[in-house]
Amino acid sequence: MNLPKVVADLVETQNSFDSVAYAKCFSETAVVFGEGKTHDGRKEIEHWIADSNERYKATIKPAGFEEKETESLLMAEISKEALLY
Repeated sequence: MNLPKVVADLVETQNSFDSVAYAKCFSETAVVFGEGKTHDGRKEIEHWIADSNERYKATIKPAGFEEKETESLLMAEISKEALLY
């Protein structure tokens, strides 16, 4: 699948659990809604994804991608490791 570089980078950084590189896929003023909360700016995004990676170890497998005038949609299969306590 031919993904735009920033989307491919986002998938790669998530799958390697690199929260710093993941956050750099967004602008300094980006707003992300994840896990029921809003994360404002690159630093908040980095802290959120680092925490999420620690808890879930989720990986992304792209299944489709669509671009429209002002939006892009990545369809993906999300998998997470089972955490044993």
